[in-house]
Amino acid sequence: MLSQDALALIPTLSSHLSLPEEDAIFRPLLPQDVEPLGLFFLSLSESTRRRYWPHALDEKGARVVCSELDSRRALRMVAFSRASEAIIVAYFIIEFELPATERSRYLNYGIQLSEESDCRLAPVVADARQNTGVGSVLMQRTLETTRQLDRRRVILYGGVQAANHRAIHFYEKFGFKRVGTFHKHNRDNIDMLLNLR
Repeated sequence: MLSQDALALIPTLSSHLSLPEEDAIFRPLLPQDVEPLGLFFLSLSESTRRRYWPHALDEKGARVVCSELDSRRALRMVAFSRASEAIIVAYFIIEFELPATERSRYLNYGIQLSEESDCRLAPVVADARQNTGVGSVLMQRTLETTRQLDRRRVILYGGVQAANHRAIHFYEKFGFKRVGTFHKHNRDNIDMLLNLR
């Protein structure tokens, strides 16, 4: 859970970013974003959907997410294209609650996670904007945000699929280290951790 001081920062987290080929507004998700979020989810390829764990990527998932926003538990950031503010190009979750399954898995690696100082991250970028540098710009801004919110370490939400070499390379580029492996949903997965300090 976030402290009151950290919660006070959330309204200030909106930023205008220059992305490759376009500008974007990167800001916390709002309850009224349900329609563009649903369209974003529906625009994702089956391949992208299979690699995303946190929730369903459909209109119902968008309604649930937008109706249950609670920044004490998670900060959900969206990047809207400045050309058309109805188009979301990326969605990043910074979650402050760490479920027992992930805490236990990390403890098996000799790493004790703390909800006071650690968080987990789940990013997804529109298929058409993957491999264009958009994810890198947004990841940099997201990591700056986690530092502003006094987080010490970041883990990946549900790890990353071992077969997703492109994503593993992406996370390693930002300093994430492989800390262990596990099997879930008939797939091998890798847990990765980033020390922010």
